[in-house]
Amino acid sequence: VKFENRNWQMRNRLKEVKQQQIVDEAVLGDLEDKYKIIKEKNPDFLCLGYDQEIDENKLKEELVKLNLFPEIKRMNPYQEDKYKSSLIRNK
Repeated sequence: VKFENRNWQMRNRLKEVKQQQIVDEAVLGDLEDKYKIIKEKNPDFLCLGYDQEIDENKLKEELVKLNLFPEIKRMNPYQEDKYKSSLIRNK
């Protein structure tokens, strides 16, 4: 049940992101290989959420090993006290 709920949440979030005018393309990652979609798309930019727990330097190192060199951007929160997903889920 937990996996199904998480899968539903991810698909809903993807739908919302795709609807934004600034977004050219949004895709879900692969549960088995977190670098699979990055290898397939070879993006110019990777945008990380402001609260996404990932070490940017380690990510860069892994991408270099894969011969990938996207610019990594850490996004700033937008009205975090109002739109943080955990707050929205708990309503």
